[in-house]
Amino acid sequence: MRRKLMALVTSFLALTGCTNPLWAQESAPQKPRETMEVIYPEPHHPVLLESIEIDTTEAASTDINAELAQIEWQIRQTMLKELDLLSLNTDLEQVHKEEKRSAGKGQAAAALACHSVGEAGTATITAARWHYFRQPSAASKGIFSAGPITLIVSHSLTTANAAAAIATGLHRHQKRCRKMQDPKSFLKRAQILKVEIDENIANLEDKLKQANLSPGERETFATECNLLKSIEVETLQEFIRISARQTAAFAQHMTYQGLTVLAGASGGYGGALPSLVAVQTHRPTMAIPAGIGFVISGALAGSAPILSQAAAVTASARTKAKSRAALAMKEDQGDKPETAITANTGQHLTHLERLVAGIDSLSVKRNLQQDIEIFMAQESMLENFRQAQRQEAALARKALWQKSISASLMGGLKATGGIMMINAGASYQKYPPKEQKLANSQIFNRRIAEAGTVFTVGPAIGITDSLLAQALKHIKKGTSKQDLLAQRETEIARLKAMKQQEAIAQLAHHGTPDSRSF
Repeated sequence: MRRKLMALVTSFLALTGCTNPLWAQESAPQKPRETMEVIYPEPHHPVLLESIEIDTTEAASTDINAELAQIEWQIRQTMLKELDLLSLNTDLEQVHKEEKRSAGKGQAAAALACHSVGEAGTATITAARWHYFRQPSAASKGIFSAGPITLIVSHSLTTANAAAAIATGLHRHQKRCRKMQDPKSFLKRAQILKVEIDENIANLEDKLKQANLSPGERETFATECNLLKSIEVETLQEFIRISARQTAAFAQHMTYQGLTVLAGASGGYGGALPSLVAVQTHRPTMAIPAGIGFVISGALAGSAPILSQAAAVTASARTKAKSRAALAMKEDQGDKPETAITANTGQHLTHLERLVAGIDSLSVKRNLQQDIEIFMAQESMLENFRQAQRQEAALARKALWQKSISASLMGGLKATGGIMMINAGASYQKYPPKEQKLANSQIFNRRIAEAGTVFTVGPAIGITDSLLAQALKHIKKGTSKQDLLAQRETEIARLKAMKQQEAIAQLAHHGTPDSRSF
């Protein structure tokens, strides 16, 4: 009987991990008999039964602690992956901000220079035509040629500036592609992180189903699992928005500069150059093709902001659709409907706080409270960024309206002046009667002077708009986006360090098979 009892206790202690040689080995005949009796009492002795019951309870407790450690470890790994995804969004936004800053460098100064030269050209034409419209023969070719030449220079500068902006933008885009910093490369990294997060959440749900937990513990960890899902969706929504905005900004920039190239070329070489030919060859009817060139140039310049915005909206929608498909997200999870997900996150956080308050285990409670702190920090960062994006979108809409109005005015005035030039050239008589020859020239000069007067207002609006835009840029309005990104990077690094230190502490005290993945 004693041997059977020894075998039973030995096997049980081996199962629980105890390696006491006095209990585990049968080869101890040298021990005194009374010692053996104390260690191995008779079967009917109540101490033996009590000790077996205590060991069984400790074994069950050990199993539960191991299960809790595995669940906490899985949650920790998932949270770290979601922080990596949030950090990826921050890197993508940094690239977007650098792209916008690089695209804007020198553009305002170049636009101001082009408008100033254009204003000088139109003012020269207007002054010369008004001064000599009663005596056209008194003016030399040089006086009438100075204005068109200046306009050719102005439109050439505009065309060259826009072409350089296109070339620079394409070069930067290729450079980002080589460095794996383009939206497509970021999307691949987001896909990898999403797969890892989804696998971790699936494993966590399986462990929760199989674990021997109390109803309160099960509900607590299930709520935390729901929070992980909500934060993942919110973070992916943010990724899709940033990626779409970056693609839209690139499409808008390239479309606007392309239209500016066409506007500059048609105005300079389709409008100002025929005007110069008309002066040099004494062919006033050349005002007709010159006017047509200015009409085309004005139409392109006036419609450039609207057309480029349409290209941006198209590119944004296409990028969102591709991102949703690549990340296997439903359409209602892709962009705007973050309100429902945010509300779910808030409800889950409130519910988790209430559940954690009722937990008795200090170690579990401490870990969960730290998880709540990280969840709240993530949600705060996401909400702050959503608010900053809404403010930036509102400013962008306001800037678009201002730019559209100014461009429409400038383009409309240029097109109007072109129509007036067409009228002047069409009404000019090539072979008037001798008595009407002077009146014919006077009427032509007066109409060209009127067209020049209309032309003069357009560049003046452009100069005013450029100066106003630069003044508004230097007015600081709250925390800048760059400061927000720097704060966010610091906070993400702090949260990652917090969870990694906790993982190291758990590995030192408990050790789990999953610790190899740390």
